[in-house]
Amino acid sequence: MAKVNDPAYQEDRKAYLTNIFQQFGDLQFVLILNEASRNGPITLFAFVCFKDLETAKKAIKDVHKKEVDGQTI
Repeated sequence: MAKVNDPAYQEDRKAYLTNIFQQFGDLQFVLILNEASRNGPITLFAFVCFKDLETAKKAIKDVHKKEVDGQTI
């Protein structure tokens, strides 16, 4: 299994999320950040920014709490 702090793994996740969310409309950016915890594993956070509000609202409605690649969005 790839390590979440590996930049190549993070770029792969970014491309994967871009592919999922671009179906709703134009994206401004997809950002992947990691956070190391003292007592646990590194956690990845993803932020998806759309170019317009209506597109973002549709994506939220359609994807919220769905499972993607084993993770709940």
